[in-house]
Parts: sequence; structure tokens; C-alpha cells
Amino acid sequence: ILKDDYVTDEHDNLGNPQNKYEDESPPLYNGSKISVMNAVQMVMKFSLDANLDKSTIIKLMKLVKLILPNPNLLPTTHKSILGTFGKTTLSTTKHLCSHCLSVNKILRNNQITEVVTLDIRSRIRLIIRRNMSLMSEHTELFPQSDISHFSHYRTTTINQVNTITLMLYADGAPLVRSTKRWLWPCFASIVEIPPPARDHEQNIMVVALWVGRGKPGVNVFLNESIQQIKDLMDNGTTIFVDDNEFKIILRTQCFISELPAKSLFLKTVNFNGYYACTCCETSVLYPYNENNYTERTHDEFTRMATEAGGREVVIRGIKGVSALLQILKYPSQIIFDYMHLVYKLIIIDYILSKIQLPHNMNVTFDYSINAINDWKVKHARLFVLYVGLPVLIDCLPSLFLSHFAVYPICIKLLHVPENRNEINMANDLIYYYCPSASLVYNQSIELYSLHSHLHLPKQVDEHGDLAFTSSFSFESCIRYIKNKVHGTKHLAAQISFWCDVETIIRTTKFEIEKSSDINEIDISNHLMDEYRQILLALISIIKQPIEDITFYKRFKQPFITFHTYLYDKHFRCASYIISYINEDDDVIHFDNCILFYKYQDMYFYKYQDMYFVLIQKYQLSNEKISSFVTISQEINEILDKLFSLRVPPGEPLIGYL
Repeated sequence: ILKDDYVTDEHDNLGNPQNKYEDESPPLYNGSKISVMNAVQMVMKFSLDANLDKSTIIKLMKLVKLILPNPNLLPTTHKSILGTFGKTTLSTTKHLCSHCLSVNKILRNNQITEVVTLDIRSRIRLIIRRNMSLMSEHTELFPQSDISHFSHYRTTTINQVNTITLMLYADGAPLVRSTKRWLWPCFASIVEIPPPARDHEQNIMVVALWVGRGKPGVNVFLNESIQQIKDLMDNGTTIFVDDNEFKIILRTQCFISELPAKSLFLKTVNFNGYYACTCCETSVLYPYNENNYTERTHDEFTRMATEAGGREVVIRGIKGVSALLQILKYPSQIIFDYMHLVYKLIIIDYILSKIQLPHNMNVTFDYSINAINDWKVKHARLFVLYVGLPVLIDCLPSLFLSHFAVYPICIKLLHVPENRNEINMANDLIYYYCPSASLVYNQSIELYSLHSHLHLPKQVDEHGDLAFTSSFSFESCIRYIKNKVHGTKHLAAQISFWCDVETIIRTTKFEIEKSSDINEIDISNHLMDEYRQILLALISIIKQPIEDITFYKRFKQPFITFHTYLYDKHFRCASYIISYINEDDDVIHFDNCILFYKYQDMYFYKYQDMYFVLIQKYQLSNEKISSFVTISQEINEILDKLFSLRVPPGEPLIGYL
């Protein structure tokens, strides 16, 4: 019987070892074995996990203080709680009129816009201390297709030592629907932290917060944050890690946001207006052949922005000067958020509902494809990158299927390109897909969202894979910080307070775990019945004594936990299917991972652990997916590589890890 959901455990996550804090605080009370710092840390961790509001925390602290022996040193104010750890509130809060953005006015609660600016320097220091080993000792964790291997990063960090590079993101989300108040956060992540740790919520800093009924004025909202960033770019800062002093210099990589937010924060016309494109001088997107691909430049853009702001007119799509231009070059650092661009452009049911996926994808198609507007971005991502084309083979006419097939090929090539040739191939494909779209459908499809795809290959060439420059992690952080809000007052300040508290609680240093085995299973276990006989036969062939072997259902490497068929058998997931490319060919292979085992071999009078895996290889089908579409032979080859058809696996084999 399949369980509906896979339940993650500590082996599926990045790991949460005990926090390391130098505790020199006194005992909580006379004779106590618990220090004041330790006590506060435990209570605040409970408060975070229970999602308590600020006033309830103080009530809880006062109650605990009353229960404890008297006298005791448990703090009972927000200031003294932070002071226990040598912390102070470094954020600043402004209350503005929602209509005129002025201060010093008597306003009702629903007329107030709250702007909180957090201290960037202290948050960078905290994140670096927590991730120093990842940043300095594990360069192998950065994929070749990561941001750090592409032209913009290399150009901005050349001849620089201890550079910290920020990716900035901003967007809005409804916060209190009854009062129509919205939360607009500005986040930043650090490129020098390898993925996926870079995208962990604890490693994404909140730069500033805007809460109000109206949309933010970018210069009012971000001016103080931008001045902080400029100071760190010009003067740097120092940080101590394990008694070692480091001088760091700040740089910016890019600014990411969806199209409406981008126009708001860059002070340009909306995405459906004239001269809306941030990359080129295209003025009208109908018809396609009238596009003007002359590139915009930073100097020309700032000149027109200054003129437009002074005259209060719109000049070639520009409304005024954005404060972001002080720390970012336009348009090279204003990149497209492919999460919204790609996965909201693609606007079946039984097949989708029956698909078994790896547990970490955590996607179920609860809504019909007829209700595409109810899909979340994760559904569209899965559909475009993986399952859409195979599912649609028997559902679309040949013309539509053939044209659609070009799209997932292009996006998959840009998602994680293996080399420059694949970026060039994607560029050719997108210049085929976009002009032909109006011929296959009609001219109404020629929107800015379609036009923007033409600029994605160059963006990847400068900033790296789409996989590492999307807003998926930032969108998750919006949901994360929204959960910290209670009631309808001082909402941004509440989030800021909890960010301060997390600097106390979330001090865990990220450490790379060694490869390890998990979930031992005995050879006599009933789950082994199907494979026991052939497994023992294969082991005897390679002359490994069974008494020196231990079997396992999972195997862990840094940031990856591999499942086996025996482990996933009770869950509605298929995490046991693995894919890889051999060094001696260019073919993507797929295997069922049945079981791991550890063999203790004697080597120079010492035992050493050797790990093996029992696998079943999927064989290539004689039929190819290209036989269902009508496109050029060159595209067919890459299509069959990315979407290869397989037949059920054959006899098990043993492989060495």
C-alpha cells in the first residue's frame, strides 16, 4: 500500500548540528546548570518553531521567570533578550503616509506605510561566519555551469581578494487581505556560497521591507540600503572568523524580479507598453519582424532617465532615475527572472495524476490542465522541463506538438548548459521558435514575455545557468517571512525582530558531511526476497565474503541523499531512479538503484570501506521521441538526447561508487 506522502528526515536536509556559541554568561540562577544564554536560546528556539508573536514571547518569559527560583537572570524584554547575546536592533523603521509618502503626520493604521531597513554589514558577517568552510574549502561544490564560472562574475571579481557578490531580488505579495496591505521585501543572496546552500533560507538576507496599501517608491524604499551597499563596495569591511581577520569587498551580480516589479523598481513603463524591453530598443512588439535589436546602454539609459525625471515625462519607456542604478549597470545586471518568464508563458489530467516523481520535487497535479491558472510555478517548471512533451504526444496535432517541442529543448539547454555550444544552440532555437509562434498560433501571442526569451541566451552567457539565477528560493523566502507576522500592526518591524532573533538561534555553521551509509538492512529481510538470490550470486563472482558486507537502503553524499528501490517501495515516489553521463560517451543513462552495500577490504593490514550499488539499467528503446514530431534532423538529435525513450530495466548489475 503506497503512502500518499514521503516524509523527510534529517538525512534529506542540509543538516542541523548543534549551534556553536561562545557562552560566557552566568548561571540562570544560583546553582543552575543552565546558563542565561542557553536558557534564552532554548526559549527563543521554541518560540520560533511555535511561531509565537512578540507579546506572547514576553508573557512566556515572564511566566518562566516566575516559576524559576528567585532571584534569577532570565530577561523579559525584547532589548534584554538581544542583549544577552551582545546584540542590538540595528534596523531602522519609518512610518510614512501611504498617499504622499511624507512623515510627521497623524495617521490611522490603514494609512501607514511601514519601511524597515536592515543592517547589511552585520548580516553578511553572520552568513559568512556560518558558511566559511563552504566558501573557502570546497570549490568542487560549484558546478561548472554556476554563476561564478561566467563572464560577468569573472570580470567584476578579477584581481580582487575576498569578494562578496550579491544577487538582489524584490517582489510583492499580499500580507493582510482584510486591510489590502502588501509586503514588498528586498532580498540578497551571496554568490560565493555554493548551491544549494546558497538558496537556503538561512543564507538569504532580508535587505529591506515595505508594508503598505500602495506600491513602493523605489528611491524611498531602498535608498538607505543602497547607500549601505555603496559604502561596502567602496570601503569594504572586516570580519573575524575563528580569530582570523578578513577584509572583504562587496560587489553586485544582478537584480532579479518579475516583469511588473522590474518596471516598478527600474522606473520604466510596464511590460505591455512602448519600449518596455530592458535589453533592446524595440518599441512595438507587433508584428515580430519590426523588432529593433539595438542594445540599450547604461550611459544612454541614465541620461534619458535623468531627463525624464526632470521633465516628468516618459522617454523611450523610461520614467525617471532609479536608485538601483547607483549599484547596478543597466541592462547587463538587470536580468530576466526565468521562473516567471518561462513557467507562466505555458498556458491530460489522468496521466499527470499518475506520474511518480522523486520525493524532493514535492509536486502533485491537483488541478486539471484546463485550470492552468491554478497551477503553481513548480507545476509549470516540471511540465516544461520534464513531463510536458511526453504527455502531449498523443494529445496535440503534429504541427502544434512539433512547435512546442522546440520550447522545452531550448529551456532545458539554458537551464543547465554543458558547454558554450549548447547556449548557441538554444539561441538558434529561440530565434526559430519566437518568429514562428505567430504563424502556428496567431499574432496575439507576440507579447513582451515571448520577446524577452530572445535575450535569455546572452543572459546565460554572462550570468550563468537559468537554474542558478531564478527567483525560486527568494519566492520561498517571501512565504517564510510572511509566517512571522501576527495581527495588523507593525508588520515589517515584526519581521525585522524575528530576523534579529534568528541571528541568535540560527548560528549553525554549515559543514560538509562525508559520504555515509544510512538505513542498514539485513540480507534476510523480506524486502530482499526479490533480489537476494541474484545479489548473492553477483557478490560471489567478485569474491567478496558475505560476512564482510553490510547492506543499506540509502547513501548520502554532500547535499544529496540517494534512495533505493527497497527504501521507496512504501512511498508514492520514484527517487530510486538515477541518471548520469559516462565520461566515455555523451549519452544520458538511467538506472534503478536497488541497494547499496559496504565491503570492508583488507589493504596493507588495514580495513578500508568500499561502497557498491546494485542497479538495473534502463535500455534505449528502438523508438525515438523525434518520430512523433516534424522538425530538422539537427534538432531531432538533441531532442532524442534530452527526452530519450526507455524500456523496462534488465538484469541487476553491481557497480562501484
